[in-house]
Amino acid sequence: MTCDHLWASALLGLTLVSASEVRSQAVSFDPSPAEVASFLRSRGQAGPALAVLTQLRARQSQKKMDEVADSLAAIAIGFPGTGYQPRLTRMNAQIALLESGMGRTGIPYSGASDRLMRIVEESQDIGVRASALFGLMELPDRLSRLPLLRKVATSRNPIAYRAVIMLTEIDPEGRAIARALYQSGGVVDSTAIETLHDMAGVYHWR
Repeated sequence: MTCDHLWASALLGLTLVSASEVRSQAVSFDPSPAEVASFLRSRGQAGPALAVLTQLRARQSQKKMDEVADSLAAIAIGFPGTGYQPRLTRMNAQIALLESGMGRTGIPYSGASDRLMRIVEESQDIGVRASALFGLMELPDRLSRLPLLRKVATSRNPIAYRAVIMLTEIDPEGRAIARALYQSGGVVDSTAIETLHDMAGVYHWR
């Protein structure tokens, strides 16, 4: 199954759980960080985590939300397994962080971008890394995250080439960064270099 299909499955699952406000799930009304992590690891569902992070059902302390967010990041980074369900669990954890930052089901969680960047840098699942990178630029005030894209584009991260593409396609400000990297030779990953040269041809950079 492709990363796009996983994304769709994960997002649908989160939507269904959020819509029912987790009423039918085996978690308490106001679950602890340990409950949330256990539920995600055992069932692959992040609805309870999203409810806590967006304070959907009750006000939460910053400490508790940060603990839940750290659990989500840890699962997205290192939850074991190569089959469909483990991959979906990792993707669900990452998408819950993204959705919490956007705040569509409640109050936006301010720590989402830091955890998504951690996933971009550390996840063992390349599809989850790429999805987290895309998600970072979906959060509000995306222009402030262009330096993060530049950081990934100039790294040896396996998704550096995706950061190059995003820099050139999202905003004129990002395209200016990509052009400067092309002119300075600031990209080191071979696939990212090839991608940057392709973009230089498209935009006629010299």
